[in-house]
Amino acid sequence: MNEKLIIGLPGHPVSALMMFNIVCSPFLKPDTGQKVMVKVTQNIASQPGRDDFVPVVLEEEDKQLLGRPLLGKSGLMSILSLADAFIHIPYEQQGILAGSIVTAWLF
Repeated sequence: MNEKLIIGLPGHPVSALMMFNIVCSPFLKPDTGQKVMVKVTQNIASQPGRDDFVPVVLEEEDKQLLGRPLLGKSGLMSILSLADAFIHIPYEQQGILAGSIVTAWLF
């Protein structure tokens, strides 16, 4: 509209903040998107055919960085207040097994 970028975000608070971080932040703050490798502490289920973004708490154990998933509904803002990063599960993947080493994007 008149050469202005318009971005629509989902209605649930957690979904909206996650999408803002993924879609909008790189345009507003180009230095965002720092990544770390983490070992997932528990299985994370995901339906094939959709991308999932799971907030995680980062913990260190035996000099290894762990990612503990914060599982819950997308309307629970308290989840993001605890999260240090998030994990992306691609649409073709059916989840992540505990012990897997994956990329986590820092908030």
